[in-house]
Amino acid sequence: MFGSDIQPGVCYVHAVSDMKDLDYFEDKRLKLELACGKWMNLLSCSWDASIIGMQLCRDLRVDPSGKEATESLRACFGTKSPSTVLKRAATMKKFVTWHYEEFESRGVFVSPFPLTEQDVWAVFLHLRDERVRTSKGFTTPATFLETVRFCKFTVGLQGCDAILQSGRLLGFAAIERREKGPTKQAPILELVHLRRLHEILAIGSDPVDQLGAGAMLVCIYARARWSDLRYVHRVELEKGRNGAMVIYTQEHKTSAVGLRREQYLPLVVPWEGVISGDWISLFTQVYERLGLELHKVPLGPLIPVIEQAIELVADEEDRLSAKEEMEEVQNYASFAGDLSLFGEEAVSKGYVQIESSSESEDTSDSVSSSNDDQERWREADAYQELVPEGETFHKHTKTSRLHRVKDNKSSTECGKKLSENFRELGRVLTFRFPKCLICFPQAEGRFRTREQVVARLDEALKRARH
Repeated sequence: MFGSDIQPGVCYVHAVSDMKDLDYFEDKRLKLELACGKWMNLLSCSWDASIIGMQLCRDLRVDPSGKEATESLRACFGTKSPSTVLKRAATMKKFVTWHYEEFESRGVFVSPFPLTEQDVWAVFLHLRDERVRTSKGFTTPATFLETVRFCKFTVGLQGCDAILQSGRLLGFAAIERREKGPTKQAPILELVHLRRLHEILAIGSDPVDQLGAGAMLVCIYARARWSDLRYVHRVELEKGRNGAMVIYTQEHKTSAVGLRREQYLPLVVPWEGVISGDWISLFTQVYERLGLELHKVPLGPLIPVIEQAIELVADEEDRLSAKEEMEEVQNYASFAGDLSLFGEEAVSKGYVQIESSSESEDTSDSVSSSNDDQERWREADAYQELVPEGETFHKHTKTSRLHRVKDNKSSTECGKKLSENFRELGRVLTFRFPKCLICFPQAEGRFRTREQVVARLDEALKRARH
């Protein structure tokens, strides 16, 4: 993004990670329900070891369906972030798992709750051994102590005071944190980078990139986190040199203050930045160009789901490249000049023959049943492609699409992390796999306009009829 030249195409979608396409409040509700289920499972290890556990036990006797118990547990969490509640549950779950495995190896059963200082000291020593072996987990003991503090004030778990007042546990966590060393921070954001964002907003070739650059500038000037813009109530514009864009949001890093005051917290963005001119006017123009309404109440996320924005881009070529269905049509149509109705395995094993010549008398797919057919297939199989040095090609096992990976990289050029769904291919390809649009932007047979797609399909249909 911060190179010397503005590159065409949508870059913003590679700079922002994928998120679930869920309504903001629906996402919070589902996370809270999941958190309640996890904590219910943990507290069931010993109902009488916590204040809320005994309450849940009484609720379950009255309502075996668990609705009343879940309501009580949800009330205990109050306005805490569902993500925080989930994180605390995950930490305590690891302790419970270790506790069961440790005592099971001794042939005895002991409940992990109430917490005891001796058990926590034993798990800390175990965590140190794991840290030495993996060079990870320097802050895990400190995180566990934070979870114990959460359990004390939220669910009333017994034994927490002994843990939080233990000198050796507190000292051990501090020593482990010190062993981590200085934090490896990201490179500092410099003025040239800020001016670059202003440049993309002003003259960027793609409106989605312009929208993304504008949103990043909003966060920088408002001194806000990206998550602060996930649900905006309303936006007010005070135009003029001394004006500002005021964003009212309840979801903020200091949202608890806003809840106590019963008001939304404002994010104030100055009308003028490090460049001359009002950049906020440019941002609002891009916002409207993409069909978005800045003055809608409630506004919701400042930047909507990116696929919805791509649908509204006026450039026809960008709309086509954003469609995965069009990518499938394009790649398979470019293979042998026609569309195959059979799978890759059937073609590669010679069960199906694809004639690529437009002058052939019969260009439809046919089953190879004779030696002549097999010979013609071997001639058609003469396609070869060499993998360039410094790169490897990986095929996605579900889509059969080809992706490019640079050496010593753990993700593809299009940003997908390598996993068990990817299979590395050899250095010489003898099959023309469909290729990822982003990994192979200059691939042969690439369709750039709707007219090219229609013309290729018409041509294939004519050959099939004759």
